[in-house]
Amino acid sequence: MGGGTFGNITPAAEFNILTDPVAGDVVFRSGIPIVMLGLDVTYKALIFDREVEQIRSLGSPVSIAVAEMMEFYTRQCMRCGYTTEGAHLYDPCTIAWLLDPTLFSGRKAHVTVETSGIQSHGMTVVDFDGKHTDGRCNAEIIMDIERERFIKLLMERLARY
Repeated sequence: MGGGTFGNITPAAEFNILTDPVAGDVVFRSGIPIVMLGLDVTYKALIFDREVEQIRSLGSPVSIAVAEMMEFYTRQCMRCGYTTEGAHLYDPCTIAWLLDPTLFSGRKAHVTVETSGIQSHGMTVVDFDGKHTDGRCNAEIIMDIERERFIKLLMERLARY
């Protein structure tokens, strides 16, 4: 989880990659298979008040605690201007991909991390389809999520507790 074709801490850089862009660049250059769940998809993994209330209505101590955390988090997201309604579920989005990758769609790309730019420091530079890197793609960039199915999966998992 990290990166994106846009930033959230600077116009170019996402928080997780910006905290250690050299490490991010090492990972993308490593040759290991990479699936990048960045801001492009996590900003679409929103939960809304009505869904938080559905979580609360599950009635377990866990679901009530999750609902309370989501209410606080939603207020913080709105206060900071990240969203006008709802909250981005970054970590649950990543876990959902591990549980059911069919919820997601993406594109192959070649990704590097800018480590020396003044305005672009920490930017994940995404070359879709490897157009500028001789077709050498080193990552699958997840771009979309079936949000309703994602929320359903979240509810199903929380209902177990």
